Amino acid sequence: MILKLIRLTSLTIQKIKYVQQTMKEARDNNPLCGARTRSNNPCAKYPIKGKRRCRLHGGLSTGPKTAEGRARIAAAQFKHGRYVNWRARRAKEKLYYQKIRLVMAQAKEAGLIEH
Repeated sequence: MILKLIRLTSLTIQKIKYVQQTMKEARDNNPLCGARTRSNNPCAKYPIKGKRRCRLHGGLSTGPKTAEGRARIAAAQFKHGRYVNWRARRAKEKLYYQKIRLVMAQAKEAGLIEH
């Protein structure tokens, strides 16, 4: 019986303390994420525990910490297929096109090709 009374009184005290907080204290004790959203308003979500931002604005992960984790990320970012070595192939194509234009210009000067 006494334990129930103590529990009720401690809950009542906690409720009274919560109600007595000023708005400034409540804001300081329960900060929001505050990151700017696409509508240029501050985010109203609560941050991840131990972080300053919510899960949507960078509070969830800070990147890989181990060498194995970094290697996994690098493997995931590896480009394959159509765009592998794209810049090198494009530079080679430009060189070929430049040579073709040079040959065409020489042929026009020699009168082998009409305008």
